[in-house]
Amino acid sequence: MDNRIKNNLLTGLENISAGAAGCGLDFSSIKGKTGYIKNVSSFLGTTKNQTIFFSILADLSLQSLVTLENMASHIGCSILKLLTYMHELEALEARGYIKRKHGDNDNKNSYNDMGFKVPHNIIEALRTNDSSKLQTTSRCQLPEFLIRIANLVNDRGEESISTLQLYEGAKSMIENNRHLTYVKYIDTSLRDINSKITMFALGFARLKGQINVNIDSFASALFDDLGEQLKYNQQIIAGTHELIARGMLRVEISEFMDEKVMTMNGSPSIILFEAYPDLLTDKAKRDDIIRHADIRVKKLFYPDSTNEQLRPFEMLIRKTRFKTYRKELRNNNLTAGITAIFHGAPGTGKTEAVYQLAKKSGRNIMMVDLSQTKSKWLGESEKVVKKIFDDYSALLANSAIEPILFINEGDGLFTRRVELGNRGTTADLAINTMQNIMLQELERFEGILITTTNLTGNLDRAFERRLTFKILFPVPDIHARTQIWKNKVPELTPVQASMLAKK
Repeated sequence: MDNRIKNNLLTGLENISAGAAGCGLDFSSIKGKTGYIKNVSSFLGTTKNQTIFFSILADLSLQSLVTLENMASHIGCSILKLLTYMHELEALEARGYIKRKHGDNDNKNSYNDMGFKVPHNIIEALRTNDSSKLQTTSRCQLPEFLIRIANLVNDRGEESISTLQLYEGAKSMIENNRHLTYVKYIDTSLRDINSKITMFALGFARLKGQINVNIDSFASALFDDLGEQLKYNQQIIAGTHELIARGMLRVEISEFMDEKVMTMNGSPSIILFEAYPDLLTDKAKRDDIIRHADIRVKKLFYPDSTNEQLRPFEMLIRKTRFKTYRKELRNNNLTAGITAIFHGAPGTGKTEAVYQLAKKSGRNIMMVDLSQTKSKWLGESEKVVKKIFDDYSALLANSAIEPILFINEGDGLFTRRVELGNRGTTADLAINTMQNIMLQELERFEGILITTTNLTGNLDRAFERRLTFKILFPVPDIHARTQIWKNKVPELTPVQASMLAKK
């Protein structure tokens, strides 16, 4: 490279652009700029024509977005004649040296509002004479990696780059960052590049605290072809996309806005947060979260019939067994969740049983007390119930170990639905609406749900079919009462404890 100008490539761009002004696309008429063209071409690895077009764009884009009209005016030719060199601009675009943008025109294939700009990192590479800055795919830490992928998706959404360029950029980023656990996991677990980009984009959203991403909007940003957008949407919604098939993605459909959203599911969120445990939702100090570490161990005494029902449930929610159980459910195309109702008279130990099950299984509890939310039911019944499950889904997605959703005193939700007629009240309608939404949520529930109720004989049959376990907590029999007395007052003899229990 010529020593006189090797350290000032920007000056070379300026001189080349000035030499091309008014040339009418006759680049052979550009005199005295051969050295500049040679040096910039050597640095960028571009042809003579590409270097001249790049220099013009770099010069003009420092002021504003460069349209085809701007370029034609600078060169001194018609736009139609300039379009015969469109392949040179596309070659620069493919290498990431320029980015294409469109205005608000819905027709993205129109040349009318097409414009170009030179990315900041390319200008910096030329300014500092550092060719390593020409590439944005160097090794980096996970947050920076996710930001760069998100920026690529954003550029695609703004029509600055094509889907093909997005794919190539993402592939280069992945290639240089397989040292990152999350990147390696996603790369080796998934086949399609659009699946990998989706998980990286969702990872970026999650680190920012955003749980859900609108499917339609994301597909529009990911693909420049409408057919590909529709295909992606249909596969996600129908559950045939590999992200759904592998359990990495969960789709939810709003009952009210008809908005389809997707969120990270299962192992990806756990691996993502291994390096950032403080960002996990279940680490946050929330009033509705009861941490298993904070629960005191208590010895409970129930009639034999209750113990016989509790034992298999306790075994099933153990970490290793529950993982196997969920896998078996998914293999049989069933929703991978367990639901249980503890029913019986007040004071029979239903709530404490939930606490001790959480303690033994090492699971946190998301506590919902419906007795404290009844005032919110009227007018907001749908939102109250929907939010319970939305909050739990977010907690589940962010938890290394599945937490328990505990709906305490769920009497109003699980009783028989009211037959609405001319005498139906607004309150009846609200409760029925909540029950219908609850039934829908139970159909697709993943995780562990336990609810308690004092109403033993008024359970709606539709709920009975959707609850995996129904465990009765009767008033303690004499045997259980004897054990309670002996536990509370160890000094009692068996005879004394039995005598007190009988009374």
